[in-house]
Parts: sequence; C-alpha cells; structure tokens
Amino acid sequence: SLEEIVATRTLGHFAISADGRKAVHALGGFHFGFPVVPRFGEDNNLKVIDLETGKTVQATTGLSPKTAPVFSPDGAAVLFESENDLWVVTLEGGSVRRLTTDPSRDHDAQWSPDGRQIVFASDRGGQGNLWIMAASGERVALKQLTEAPGSESDPQWAPDGGSITFQAARPDDHYFSSGL
Repeated sequence: SLEEIVATRTLGHFAISADGRKAVHALGGFHFGFPVVPRFGEDNNLKVIDLETGKTVQATTGLSPKTAPVFSPDGAAVLFESENDLWVVTLEGGSVRRLTTDPSRDHDAQWSPDGRQIVFASDRGGQGNLWIMAASGERVALKQLTEAPGSESDPQWAPDGGSITFQAARPDDHYFSSGL
C-alpha cells in the first residue's frame, strides 16, 4: 500500500558494540524506487539502539550524511565518516568532535583494541594510504603507515593490537591482503 511505501526506511551502515548490547545505524531516508528522500533533521544521522530494551536514541544531528559507524572498544563512543573526514560522538552526553580536517577523503577507520589509536585509509597525497592517529584526533601523533603505489583500504587491527591487516591494490596486481 502507499502507507507501507511511505513508512519504509532505508537503513545505512550499522555496527554492533563489542559487548553485543548496542547497535548503531545510519538512517538514509524514505525510498520511492529511486532516489532516497530524506526526512530533514532525522535522516543522515546515527541512531543507537539498546538491544536489550529496544530503546533508540539519535546520536548525531545535522544534514550531512553520517556513515560507517564503529563503536569504541568500551562502547562509550562511535567513530563515523562525514564530510570526507572522521568524527566521534560520545554516547553519554552526545558531544561530537571532528578528528580529521584534511581536504582528502578519510575513511575505513577502526579503533585499536585498547581504544587509544585509530587507523584509517586516506587519499592524502593523491594515493590511498593508511594512517594512524591518537583517538583524540590527527593533531596528536598522526603517522603515515604505508606509502606504496596503488592504494590500501579496509584496515583491521589484530586482537592484540600488534599488527594491522589491510586490502591493497597495486598497479601490476589484483587485490591482496598484507599486514604491518
């Protein structure tokens, strides 16, 4: 029915906290075939769901899309992408901070297992390389991890935090996994 079509939401990226108690997702809007029609003030934002109670809380506001949410290891914050940069929202109190400000696209961010660092892919310098920064942002200890022809993406920390695996594309090869 028309009422069912109007009520159908388009969900974006989602993640589940390490303890399995919360989920976060982006809400993209209503879908009428194509394209997505946003509901201003609510869409393009992150919502956190308590999986035990079903209670939902909107974690972010604003019109810019928020994508690729990732819970901090302790579940107290959510890292996300918006405006080609990385941001974090603290769930208790809802404070939002921009972590990166480079004009290039920063993406595929992941917290270290101890929550003290963030690894991410970026097109800084014209190539997709991996970077690492303190969880407080790029102004503290920003370091380039890779510098190879081609591009790297999808970094994942080892559980002990001692290494990072990632996808790499090289001009003369197909995709392969590598590690640091």
